[in-house]
Amino acid sequence: MTSTDPDSDEEPEPLGFVESRSRTMRLLMRAERILAVALLAALFGLVVFQVVSRYLLGAPLVWTEELARYTLVWLTFLGAGLIMARRRHITARLFSHLLGPRSTAVLEITANLVVIGVSALLVVAGWQFASTLARVDSPAAGLSLGWVYGASVLGFALVCLHACVNTAVAWRHPETLRDDAALAEGA
Repeated sequence: MTSTDPDSDEEPEPLGFVESRSRTMRLLMRAERILAVALLAALFGLVVFQVVSRYLLGAPLVWTEELARYTLVWLTFLGAGLIMARRRHITARLFSHLLGPRSTAVLEITANLVVIGVSALLVVAGWQFASTLARVDSPAAGLSLGWVYGASVLGFALVCLHACVNTAVAWRHPETLRDDAALAEGA
């Protein structure tokens, strides 16, 4: 987390390689972050409103719990795309520290190709599922379940897109891949 306090010792997180070189990707990632913050704020507001309506007003509103749950689903899938964009996903680096830059790039590219294939399949499956449920409304909020399950389509599409970009970067600029020492230090 970065601080806006000018007296803070905390350094802001530098732009990633792709963000520093591509205005389009920088704008996309900024839009993803803004949407994630908005969803997090909405989730917080819904939960607070739910608690207030239940315990202070004595009249719980059932739609707030349902809407909070769906907001969390959207936040989770959007977060998956953001994590892929920054290459902050969970990885098991068992022997990559023993490899040279080109071999590390081959390993990274192979892993990304698997992610691209799986996420592309999940985009298609998610689209089919969301389309099927578009005519069904949620019980309390009356929201179309197509919108709810559409989160998976957007999330996996973002994962696929960012994995494609990360693959291209690993291929053309293997020196940008983080090593285990940098990961251990949190850089």
